[in-house]
Amino acid sequence: MIRSVRSKFTLWFIASLLLLFVIASGVSELFFLRHTLRILDQRLLESVTLIETRLSACAPAEQGEALQTCFDTLMQSAFPFDLVFAQLFESPEQDAQGPILLASSSSFPTATLPLPDITPQGWAPDTQFIETVILEPFHIKFRVLTRRIHPDGCPAAILQFATVIEPKSAPSSLHQTFQDPGHVFSVTFFVLLLFTPLFGYVFMKRAFAPIHTLVKSARNITAEDLSHRIEAVNSRDEIGELADTFNEMIERLDRSFQHVQQFSGDVAHELKTPLTALKGEVEVALRKDRAPPEYRSILASVLENTDRLSHIVEDLLLLARLDVSTSSVLRDRVALDEILLEVHEIMLPSARNKHIALNLQMIETAEIVGDAGLIKRLLINLVTNAIQYTPTGGKVEIALESVQDEARVTVRDTGVGIPEHALPHIFNRFFRVDQARSHGTGGSGLGLAIVRKISEAHDARIGVESRVGAGTTFTVCWKH
Repeated sequence: MIRSVRSKFTLWFIASLLLLFVIASGVSELFFLRHTLRILDQRLLESVTLIETRLSACAPAEQGEALQTCFDTLMQSAFPFDLVFAQLFESPEQDAQGPILLASSSSFPTATLPLPDITPQGWAPDTQFIETVILEPFHIKFRVLTRRIHPDGCPAAILQFATVIEPKSAPSSLHQTFQDPGHVFSVTFFVLLLFTPLFGYVFMKRAFAPIHTLVKSARNITAEDLSHRIEAVNSRDEIGELADTFNEMIERLDRSFQHVQQFSGDVAHELKTPLTALKGEVEVALRKDRAPPEYRSILASVLENTDRLSHIVEDLLLLARLDVSTSSVLRDRVALDEILLEVHEIMLPSARNKHIALNLQMIETAEIVGDAGLIKRLLINLVTNAIQYTPTGGKVEIALESVQDEARVTVRDTGVGIPEHALPHIFNRFFRVDQARSHGTGGSGLGLAIVRKISEAHDARIGVESRVGAGTTFTVCWKH
């Protein structure tokens, strides 16, 4: 079993190349043979025409040896260096048994060429036949043209003219156009069989060199150290794209690992604060006996920290659920205006406790597709965030309007605002502009991260504008 991809490709390359050569050789030889036969037949016709023209030099009255001598002399003068063979027959009469041999060339004294199987009545003027025959007893293959001719001053006759096509060593200028290409293809095939594996190996080695570099670099990259990158591959093909894709993937993994590490540290820090408070309060309560009012105060503080822990855990679970999959998000028709009025009723007591005006501006009717519970959570988080960072005496305004094919919710406050450098990070988990101020408001740093995840799950757009000391405006847009 060959496991190396390079070896497999090398073998496929060799096999494919040889197969293509065999097919191409077969097709080329077929066309070559047909083409050379056409050329050879044309030369045979030209030779017969030449003999017909010169045959008039032989007197019509000559018979027997005289005609044989004249015909042989004619053949030797016309084809002095060619191994050809010709026969001259008397044209048969309508009632004759067949053509009568008058003369033949001396190149093969004891040989005779077979005549085409045709009746005497079939020898019409200018009748001709071309065929390939084997001359016995010499076992030589000839290409033969048989034609009825009309030499000037001579009676009609039948001329057979043949040239050797096998064996290939026969000296014939006509035969040189019919060299069998088999030996050429055989030699070429042997050379290819000898050198193709070498060329294939070198070619595949060069082609796979970038992959070996890529594999070597990839082995140095581990989960503990994602700072390494795959070396640049000087290739603009798929291998270069693969190297770039690997580097992009490692970059994303590196950022993900950094986020996970930061998230883990933030979670530990957020849970440590209320747990430390819980432990301290319980330890104080157990040091000595206390009056019932003191125990109630300590238990109230414990309950407050427990509620904070519970809130953090619930937020983390929600984020985890949204991170894993958004397929569990419901896709129902939701009346956004009704949810917004409900959120206003829920958050109104919190605003009054801080002496903040929570006002409803223009509320238009709007329906969207989504999860009513998650949309409600998104709006509560935005309004809670506005109330938390708006000082006493300020105001928070909520508005809903339909703009073309969108439903747009706006939550505007007159709070402390967000510095411009912090705006790109406010949707990150556990991000706080001011750590001390955030702990004072009781926030966990997960509210806006949840807002962004819910928005993404509903294909909604969320934007923010803020000025320090003037307030902040959040805008969320849903498609109808």
